[in-house]
Amino acid sequence: MKTIKASMLLAVVLVISATMPALSQSKGPATQFFGSVCEIDLRQISGLPPAFQRSEFTLSTTKSCAGTPSLRNAKLVCEDTIRDWTFGDRSAKNFVCTINGKICNLPAKPGDPNAPLVTTTVTTLTVSSAGKAKLTCFYKP
Repeated sequence: MKTIKASMLLAVVLVISATMPALSQSKGPATQFFGSVCEIDLRQISGLPPAFQRSEFTLSTTKSCAGTPSLRNAKLVCEDTIRDWTFGDRSAKNFVCTINGKICNLPAKPGDPNAPLVTTTVTTLTVSSAGKAKLTCFYKP
């Protein structure tokens, strides 16, 4: 009976330790977090028919935090596959993207209209001819 309990405890510890790096890990000077919810708003791409003027939600995300507290940068990258995409390579840039800066200890700037969220400074959305979408939102103070 003790052997079964010990092996079950070991299995739980292994599962927890195996999943921790997937949730957050440090690489070099940046800290990365994976798996938060992200909205990819296809309405940012002009000329799409009404059926594609929608949002896709994904957990395939990476948030990176880097820099000193007073000059902290944050980057959000989200990826998803858009079903039934037949519009070739398309892209959009410089539209409003907001991120939750709390994970990076990054407060919204005074006057940010999206506070308490942080409005990013550089944003791109690309969708390949195969329907692979990638949203990148970058904030640099």
